[in-house]
Amino acid sequence: MVREQNERDILAGLLQGGPEEDSLPAVQELSQLIERYTESVLVKPLKPALHKSARNRHTGRRLMKKATHYLSIDTTEALEEAKEEIRTLVSPSLKRMISKSRIVDMALQYVLNELAEKGAGSPLVEHILQGKNKKSHADG
Repeated sequence: MVREQNERDILAGLLQGGPEEDSLPAVQELSQLIERYTESVLVKPLKPALHKSARNRHTGRRLMKKATHYLSIDTTEALEEAKEEIRTLVSPSLKRMISKSRIVDMALQYVLNELAEKGAGSPLVEHILQGKNKKSHADG
């Protein structure tokens, strides 16, 4: 193919660089946009990325959120044992659905529903009050 004398080799011009006045207006415009964008990004504080534990994930029909709470060593051991026991009681197809998170979620829902129904007469409140009374007797 024979090139016409008037035709400019744009790619060669870009790769070789050269005086700004020789470059195409579109390239100058693009360079200015890139510079402005880069400056604006460097000036704006970056939003911290959400840690995986803070993200919600959809499991089945319920929206779940990871939460961290401290449990006693006895409770964590009992929870592990309960998970294993429940897995022996269900059919093999359901075993993968049994998790400590699910057990804790269901148990808390049960206790919270009971609290909503019975208020101060709920076993949770009674247990907390008994623990407080035992502690105050030990202090005296």
